[in-house]
Amino acid sequence: MSLKNKFRLYFAAVIFAATAAGAQSAATVTIQANQPGAVVSSNLFGIFFEEINYGGEGGVYAELVRNRSFAGSASPDFWTLVTNGIATGTMSVDTSQPLNTNNLRSLQLAMSSGSGSIGAANSGYWGMSLQSGATYDQWLHQRNH
Repeated sequence: MSLKNKFRLYFAAVIFAATAAGAQSAATVTIQANQPGAVVSSNLFGIFFEEINYGGEGGVYAELVRNRSFAGSASPDFWTLVTNGIATGTMSVDTSQPLNTNNLRSLQLAMSSGSGSIGAANSGYWGMSLQSGATYDQWLHQRNH
């Protein structure tokens, strides 16, 4: 008997013993260690992608700003209106002036009253890992210098 079949037999015996010890009634297990299992083609291959912590949402590079191009929604999801002074205003997704064919939406801020300023904030994915002394370009992707 081959080592592989001995292992199968031992494993089946352990499972049988554990099952029999916990069962109220007797059970029968038949092991056919001399019969081959299912044939699996050597041509089978594939890729597995598990979406962990939104790792695939931003593309290949590490994304800092969450929903930076306002995709998939008519509202500015994950963005917050920020006011300074006694200014009040609104924020909305604008499709009237696309940046280019890839970015059809932008954020529109409108100050409605008061003095001061308004802006928008995005906390990224559970914060943004910004490093002291690092340079970031207009898209907020870190550049190595």
